[in-house]
Amino acid sequence: MFTKKTIIVIGISLLAILPVIILSLSFKYNYTSLKEGRNIFVVVAAPFQNAVVATTKLGRDIWSDYFSLLSVARENKELKKKTEQFDSLNNKYCELKAGYNRLLKLLNFKRENPYDKLIAARVIGKDAARWFKTVLIDKGKKDGVKKGMPVITPEGAVGQITDIFARRSRVLLITEQHSAIDAIIQRTRARGILKGKGADEECALEYILRKNDVQIRDVVISSGMDGIFPKGLIIGTVSNVTKNAAQVFQNVSVSCYVDFEKLEEVLIIDTSGIDMRRFQNYAGQRNRLLR
Repeated sequence: MFTKKTIIVIGISLLAILPVIILSLSFKYNYTSLKEGRNIFVVVAAPFQNAVVATTKLGRDIWSDYFSLLSVARENKELKKKTEQFDSLNNKYCELKAGYNRLLKLLNFKRENPYDKLIAARVIGKDAARWFKTVLIDKGKKDGVKKGMPVITPEGAVGQITDIFARRSRVLLITEQHSAIDAIIQRTRARGILKGKGADEECALEYILRKNDVQIRDVVISSGMDGIFPKGLIIGTVSNVTKNAAQVFQNVSVSCYVDFEKLEEVLIIDTSGIDMRRFQNYAGQRNRLLR
């Protein structure tokens, strides 16, 4: 009728309750027989009572720990939320600081350089095709941008405007293989044509005669002969020189000063208002400092 589990539970319950009843009766009526029975039950039931007390205490402790864990979990959730908010604010701060430093550098460059008019612009897109090295900027015809205007940063030459829209323009980078700049080696004045290598972040200075002295780390600047880039605009440094006795020209590679992968802000030069003598003096002083 009763399961074994039920019988065991009833038995343990009786063993736990009977000593209490016997103790109460013995103290109330002072029966000797009850005292003897009390002693027997105390001895027999003591382990069971200890087990009941321990189980009760364990259950109470577990219940208390459960609520403590709930409290800790709630606190952890709040701390995690605050940490995420802090990380977000810290990220925004770092971005603002980096942007401020870049804009400050552009502003200082704009104050110091000899150009009468510079148009600051942000890079808002890059050509997805690997075989075209162009970027899109957020200034266009309505901002005074014209086709062919040179684009620079404080580090050096970037490229030139090739396509114009109302509020957008496309810049052909000097690393593009269809780009060409008339350039010279600053130290020896050896002249050549700087062309992009397309897939690489380097350029090739072509048509440098084999007899000309060109060394690694020589500074390369614009010659001003192409009618696009003003004379003395810094481009990069010679990274490799190869001479072949069977060739008229030597092979010269140039590493650009501008990091095109990190290009975010640029300056567009309105060359129509440049005082060339002032520009050449400024460019010469600045390039000597960069050696």
